[in-house]
Amino acid sequence: MMCHHVLTIAAAILTWLISLTIPFVLIVTVFDTVDILLPLCKLTGYAGFNKASDFISIIFALVWILTRVFYYWYWSYNFCVIYVLVYGLNIINLSCMIIILSLAILDLIWTWYILKMLKFRVFQRKIVYDVRSSESEGE
Repeated sequence: MMCHHVLTIAAAILTWLISLTIPFVLIVTVFDTVDILLPLCKLTGYAGFNKASDFISIIFALVWILTRVFYYWYWSYNFCVIYVLVYGLNIINLSCMIIILSLAILDLIWTWYILKMLKFRVFQRKIVYDVRSSESEGE
């Protein structure tokens, strides 16, 4: 998870250096649309509204796939191919391309985990725990 934040900050700096801040801000804005749904899904689950939580989980997965897989891959392709064809390849452009593609690969990995979560939580009705938190935090 920390790798994602470091790569995003590096991408912000590099896109600023090559004057592409507007496309970067648009991408981050589209990414943040899904960030509203995940806490909402957790809150409804904690409140005991399991059907609502399942429905929000499905909407979360659909929005994630649309924004983080399809839209981001389309944008990264446009940046990596078209921008380099127009402006040439230098060290900053190459670094930015590597960061953007690394973020895209992280999104694919997370998509796999989200689909696994949906399979267990919604379709097989098994309890899924948040692996980021431990039960022995107080120790």
